[in-house]
Amino acid sequence: MLKGSNFNNEVVDSNARSTNAGGISEAQDKANALYSRLTGTSWELVPSAYKENTVYSGTGVNGDLTFTRAGDSWRTNKDGLVQRVPWNLLTYSEQLDNGVWQKFGATVTANNTISPTGTLTADKLVEGTLNDLHYTNRNVTNTNSLFTFSIFAKKSERNFLYLQAFATIPNNFAYVPSAYFNLNNGTLGTVSGGIATIQDYGNGWYKCTLICTSIFPQTSASVGFYCMLASSNAVNSYLGDGTSGIYLWGAQLTEGTNPQSYFPTTDRLNVPRLDYSYGSSPSLLLEPQRTNLFLWSGQLSDASWSKQNCTITANSSISPDGTQTASLVDDGIAASTQHWVFQNPTFAYSTTYTISFYAKYVSRKYMSVNIYNGVTSQYVDYDIQNGTVFGATGDVTASVINAGNGWYRIVYTRTIAASGSPNLRIALADDTASESYTGSNKQVLIWGVQFEAGAYATSYIGTTTASATRLVDGFFKSNFFTNGIVTVAGGTWFIEFKNNISYTRDTTGYIQLDDGLSSNLQIRFGNSPNRILILKTISGANTVIYTTTTTTAKVLFKWNALVTEVFVNGVKVVTASPFTITNFNNFNASSSDAPRYIQQMALFPTPLSDTDCINLTADYTDGSSVTNTYEQYVNNLGGTVENLSGVTNLIQNLK
Repeated sequence: MLKGSNFNNEVVDSNARSTNAGGISEAQDKANALYSRLTGTSWELVPSAYKENTVYSGTGVNGDLTFTRAGDSWRTNKDGLVQRVPWNLLTYSEQLDNGVWQKFGATVTANNTISPTGTLTADKLVEGTLNDLHYTNRNVTNTNSLFTFSIFAKKSERNFLYLQAFATIPNNFAYVPSAYFNLNNGTLGTVSGGIATIQDYGNGWYKCTLICTSIFPQTSASVGFYCMLASSNAVNSYLGDGTSGIYLWGAQLTEGTNPQSYFPTTDRLNVPRLDYSYGSSPSLLLEPQRTNLFLWSGQLSDASWSKQNCTITANSSISPDGTQTASLVDDGIAASTQHWVFQNPTFAYSTTYTISFYAKYVSRKYMSVNIYNGVTSQYVDYDIQNGTVFGATGDVTASVINAGNGWYRIVYTRTIAASGSPNLRIALADDTASESYTGSNKQVLIWGVQFEAGAYATSYIGTTTASATRLVDGFFKSNFFTNGIVTVAGGTWFIEFKNNISYTRDTTGYIQLDDGLSSNLQIRFGNSPNRILILKTISGANTVIYTTTTTTAKVLFKWNALVTEVFVNGVKVVTASPFTITNFNNFNASSSDAPRYIQQMALFPTPLSDTDCINLTADYTDGSSVTNTYEQYVNNLGGTVENLSGVTNLIQNLK
């Protein structure tokens, strides 16, 4: 029978283990997962809970995936915003004794008291004996954004915490927001140059937050954030006694002024991305390595961007990442001329590149993008009021993606095939879509400009003074056979992908079960039709046995020591393909070829029946189709469904 009754328990298990380990838990569309499981799974994953290095499964620690990507990246979060991952810019957020935290006139004693999560991980900031300041601080790269700094604090011998931020500018500290917090009664003291809040978290703990309401000057290379002891409100320089202090835990620095949930960090590396681009239920996003070659991707006012017959107003409006960093481009009043911005980064010839950026209509409806490849120019015109492409010519591939709130992501792909002096332009166009026209102070908003080698646009990669690289996503887990997740009888592997569209892959990537030697079951992208391929490998010999064709692909392998069979979206597509391997011990992935959005995965220790496989991969697009499949499944088992309307209502409520 279907396993829906256990779904909540599985989610609670993975979320609880994540929370207990200092991780993050996020919501999901329960209906999709509720009817995609059958009794007897040995391993399950509906992406929901994660932390650095780990994606939590619903079947305990033996099934948790080790995640790899040694650096930052971006995702679309549940609110539809483009968000940095991890969003906490600080490393070692719960280890203030670490050397990355500078100290002056004070020391830090690690793991000195119980933290807000009930673990012995809170540190103590202890003042020295100087008649001066007593603090610990961090500096971070200035991303030309607003910042929000927060930390959990609890009184000890001292009752007051002082938070301060300032930009490091030669001979000038032009903007210094600060606030005092009374940890004895949970009230704010003196606040200057920003906004401060204090929130009671129980057991004497308060979350103290300082919001910087002005953007730090772009000339500043770094921004500093200070946690200081204070002897009273508005007094932060005093004679210390060498023993007094306060407790601190869970420091966080985020871009923007919108509060975000606390994200614990150590080195900020290998953080999974749960992406909401394709529905309310998140997908585990795996992407290949890409580099954004444009500088100051979020700030077209910077001198790295050349301008012709237009003006740029920095930080004019809310961008797709929720911060006030969108650039307003005004076409001025010059007559019979072009109005554009451009950069010419270093790149290779005979290579395909993609330009992408977010644009929003203000009063100028049309825009144009061009890459001059040294021989010919190919322009593509875009209607950014309605989100359409028209006039694409030659060897250009173009598209528009609705990013919400009036924003569209503009995409332009072309191969730069000849030597010369290439030119990359983003231009405004008049009501006839002509680039040469008399300006009339009409405007568009632009943010998140990207130029990357590849035949499609990947998720946003933010840059400032230099290009930036997002490294390849991957995961691995060993001992599946050893732990009985698959057995000598064979097994069943189910996986659902979203956005399985046609990609021209970068290289060869995979998701596979393997025996640690030279045999595996593998999913990867292929060429023509550039969709997901289903492969088997026996003693190093690869055989493609099926190619998927749909945008949402629910794929299932079942195998024993004689055959492997494949089901896709409720249909058996491969029958009795010869096979000899059962001891698949390793599960691993490297998405070096094309993006993958993994909605859910499951393994069974034995091959399922054909009926089970068909029902498990059926395309549940709405409540009625789920209930019809459910009724059919129960009938096949000789059972009866009496309250089908109740089942439908339950599904719709869960959705």
